[in-house]
Amino acid sequence: MIHFFDFLFRGMLVIGAFVMMFNNFREIRRNRKENENRKVLMYYHTVFNVIPIYLNYITSVLIGLSIFRVGSFLHILQNGEMWMGIGVDPEKAIVFLDTAEIIEFQWVIIAVGIIGCVLYIFLCMLMTMSFAKLGKNLSVNIDIKEGNTLVRSGVYRVIRHPIYLCEMMMPFAVALAMQNWLLILWGFVMVPIEVIRANKEDELLEHHYGESFVSYKSDVNRFFPKNIGRKKWIR
Repeated sequence: MIHFFDFLFRGMLVIGAFVMMFNNFREIRRNRKENENRKVLMYYHTVFNVIPIYLNYITSVLIGLSIFRVGSFLHILQNGEMWMGIGVDPEKAIVFLDTAEIIEFQWVIIAVGIIGCVLYIFLCMLMTMSFAKLGKNLSVNIDIKEGNTLVRSGVYRVIRHPIYLCEMMMPFAVALAMQNWLLILWGFVMVPIEVIRANKEDELLEHHYGESFVSYKSDVNRFFPKNIGRKKWIR
């Protein structure tokens, strides 16, 4: 049973990648290109304009490698034997569970994988919707360009930085889906980087939009919804 779900989870990761690549791809690319050609009004000079971009490339590489079980806790051998642990050679690795124990707890492992896959697909869809909603405001840098507006609709009505949230949570989602210790560690690298970048962006937006952004910030959290049950969020 666990062999089937292992194959299924890998397929779900590929599907999620295609969702991000092809859903609204042309529109997002066109908006980003148009944004790059507009005059820069304000620019935040910080290394956090560059570092997250390269770190997200690394995230993509690690996710791709996880499909081939690089960094995985779960090891499935060609002879049908399985073990969970850290390492490559079971005789030298730190082994947590052997084949019999994995079979005993397989539904727990499968349930964790399902949670990870669902979260991963959700994050892929959320990121795509966030890119699309930004429209011509979409930029890889922390900047304000001519014609930019403060986006407060759609997902940005609920959280201020959905893209950074997705970039933070993606490694953890895939780590759950693929039982991957390497992505867990990488996730803890991404969290502080994205939090700092979000703070820098907030500073720039507040400086440019003034009270309009202060009011927006008081109503909407950075990464997680607040007052989700209140009518103003669901109408």
